Amino acid sequence: MSQVVYNAAQKEYQNLFGRAAVYASEVNKDPIRSATYEKLIRADKRKRGTSVYHAALQAFMAKYSHKMPAELLQQILQQYLENYPLSALQAKALEYLLAQGKLSNAIYQ
Repeated sequence: MSQVVYNAAQKEYQNLFGRAAVYASEVNKDPIRSATYEKLIRADKRKRGTSVYHAALQAFMAKYSHKMPAELLQQILQQYLENYPLSALQAKALEYLLAQGKLSNAIYQ
């Protein structure tokens, strides 16, 4: 793995994840912020069983990540499908484009 050359986006997300890990560690050590995350975990059935560290990590990544939330992606895709006659391949390409932010000819083919 030492010879792997990461592109700019991969390096950016590695840096983002590193900052998220530091944030989650700080939250885990702070009793006040930790209690806040514990309340959020108990309030959300989908997050029950999640540690404070992982909840803080997820929250940080969701806040600062450039990726579009799945619900919003599906809403935008549905609007396009309702307004434009797209083939299945075009719809799949549009979904990829919305999720990744770019689409090359090679990927589309």
